[in-house]
Amino acid sequence: EAIALYERAIQLDSARRTSLLRQIGRQYLWSDEPRQAARIFAEYLKGYPTSCEARLDFGLGVSWADELDRARTTYDDAAAACLYERSQARLGAARVPRWANKPTQAERRYHQVMADGSDPDREQAAMFDKSVVRALPADAP
Repeated sequence: EAIALYERAIQLDSARRTSLLRQIGRQYLWSDEPRQAARIFAEYLKGYPTSCEARLDFGLGVSWADELDRARTTYDDAAAACLYERSQARLGAARVPRWANKPTQAERRYHQVMADGSDPDREQAAMFDKSVVRALPADAP
């Protein structure tokens, strides 16, 4: 329903399309249509390539669409380019190997955030790291 309302707003005023793209993309994410969401975030990023929040949105969209290599690259690029969103990008990059069933890589990334992230980010990384450690095989390094 929210998607339809955003689309209707664009029909009424097409000049608002770009300003509404991120909101529409998020609605597609929550409607379990991550590929459509990623497409919309990519369209937004064409006009605003330095938008750090849109980079994080795009990373989430492609990761939910199971494009994990693309998600990792997106998050790593955002971590390098976006000072204020760096920790969130690094947490996103740590989720990717966790979802790809690569717990050792995920654990390494979570430990990096725990070493130098903000307090809330360290707490979040520690919580996810515990779930990763439980998933590691007994003989993992």
